Amino acid sequence: MMGTAVPFINLKDFVEELGSKAPRLVTDPLLGIRDDVRDSWHSPGNRAQLEELIGILRRTLRANDDCIPVNLSGDVHISNAFSFIPPGFTRACYQITSSALTNRSHVPASVGQLLETGTWDASPVLGVISRIWPNARNPNFLHIKERDGLLDLHLNVLDATGETAPGALDQRFTLGEERFGLRRALTA
Repeated sequence: MMGTAVPFINLKDFVEELGSKAPRLVTDPLLGIRDDVRDSWHSPGNRAQLEELIGILRRTLRANDDCIPVNLSGDVHISNAFSFIPPGFTRACYQITSSALTNRSHVPASVGQLLETGTWDASPVLGVISRIWPNARNPNFLHIKERDGLLDLHLNVLDATGETAPGALDQRFTLGEERFGLRRALTA
């Protein structure tokens, strides 16, 4: 389990490329997104360090066959969960983000779907990326519980409007159940 201030995975590659290089004259009127776009390990200015970090993970996994790498992060004003399989890895790694506190409006969901990484996107550094649960834009907190060698992840999503019953927006995922089947599929 690792913790980083910003996630490995957030936006599509082309959005990170354009957004991180766009002048403030363009991005500031668009809710000041320039800094938010660059708040990711996968942002162009951080990719060399991301490759180094993935190399450390690769060495760790070779030395610890039963390890399931999980990175917990925040800071991007939404929460989400992904699995990813970097080139040369024999099992998935996980990116879990718990962060939905923001002082401004989010882009509409339809626009967000065009910008945000989805299921089966690919990255030269992170490999195949698969979404585990959708983005949550409401305030949230992540509860992690170990159970018989498994990790139960429960994202408690609090409805800011008060229109949804408590718990209705929550997301859940258990890490460990898929481990051995996934490893067999990747090595077959």
